[in-house]
Amino acid sequence: MRGFGMILGAVALLAVLAAGIYGWSLRTNYVAGKLAAVTDPPDLPVGPTPASAASTAGAPRILVVGDSRVGQWLDRPQREGAVFFMRGAGGETSAGGLRRIQDEMNRFRPDVLLVMTGINDLVAASLNPEMAVSIERDLVANLIKMAEAAAMGGAEPIVATVIPPAEPDWVRRTFFWSDAIWEATRRANAEIMRQAAENGLRVIDLASAVDAASGPLAVDFSEDTLHWNAAMYARLNEVLVRELFAE
Repeated sequence: MRGFGMILGAVALLAVLAAGIYGWSLRTNYVAGKLAAVTDPPDLPVGPTPASAASTAGAPRILVVGDSRVGQWLDRPQREGAVFFMRGAGGETSAGGLRRIQDEMNRFRPDVLLVMTGINDLVAASLNPEMAVSIERDLVANLIKMAEAAAMGGAEPIVATVIPPAEPDWVRRTFFWSDAIWEATRRANAEIMRQAAENGLRVIDLASAVDAASGPLAVDFSEDTLHWNAAMYARLNEVLVRELFAE
């Protein structure tokens, strides 16, 4: 009986070790993928603009460019006489957004460009501490370059602060997470605000608007750690309409 117990213990230990090795392999691949999206951004499919977003003559055209958070924005802000184009690519970093910004400008010819990206950069920064400073620096630089491209194309550029994630579930926390993302987001947002002021760019502080400037996003607004639910999009619609069309 004792021998049988020892065998079961050994099997259990091997199972734990195998699970740990598998989890570490998943983490390694995840971190490598996030870093690659920053340093060598791939071409990613962009969420299609709904047919109902067809422009009307003379209506302000507002182009929102970002990652999956924008790509999943199905119920757009509503403002009589205005047209919103939501263009988001899942997994995209600011480098990927910068690479496609001119094509988006040429296609939609917006009056306003709102840049809402950066969370994937900051995930990569939090998981690669030795590169965090350079990743955060490049994120802000890319946002400024996207704004400059908008201005050169005749649009009013607006940049948004990055909304931090919600608290992770245990799987993500165990294998795909670093709490360094909270401070990385705060640093990046402070630098976005600073450089935007230096360059005369307008900023919408979305992180503060959803009460997440100094900590995680409320669970009531999260679909999962990085993504938003319908209540969050409804809240952001209100914020954008108020900020974009303030009298």
